[in-house]
Amino acid sequence: MATWKQKREALRQAMIYCLGLVGPDTNGTDQEYLVAWEGQRQANRWTKGVWVDLRLGFVRVIGRDETRQVQADGADEILNSYGGQRSFTLMVIVSSDDQEDLDAIGTATALLRTRIRRPETRDQLAAVDIGLADILSTINVDYVDDGAQVSSSMTELRFNTVEDDTDLPGSGQDWIREVEGSGVEDEDLESVTIHVGPVPA
Repeated sequence: MATWKQKREALRQAMIYCLGLVGPDTNGTDQEYLVAWEGQRQANRWTKGVWVDLRLGFVRVIGRDETRQVQADGADEILNSYGGQRSFTLMVIVSSDDQEDLDAIGTATALLRTRIRRPETRDQLAAVDIGLADILSTINVDYVDDGAQVSSSMTELRFNTVEDDTDLPGSGQDWIREVEGSGVEDEDLESVTIHVGPVPA
């Protein structure tokens, strides 16, 4: 099952595709650099142009989590696994300080809302257990940064996923694979019941 680190990178790659930022721009800059998780962007970014910040919203538990027992890879060890359904929001913030190209944000946002439903995007996210639930509203969040006007819009997307948390190897239980019995000395004891299962650590 995919980890949240893998899910975050898959979401970033999906947004790169959905926003049309694949390949180099007119100046030869790799456009994948334009999309980053909020707070992880490099300090020295380009001047004039579009950039995208991603913000992961609140993760909500759907229903009740389950506890399962799974066998550790390559070991006779049983681990506890906890998990269940999750719902979360992704905020896609598209910004530009190029006031000569006021259509850039609208174009990118419209492309996002179209491509997010394409089979290519669906399959890419399904590979890490993520499915699109809903496309929510887009709002303008323009602001001034160090005296410069920045045009910005935020689109909120809702996704469903599953989360799984498995105990680390070494914390589980070994299984009894074979039991040998011998004669019963107590004549009043008619039978013996032996439970075969995990041995407490």
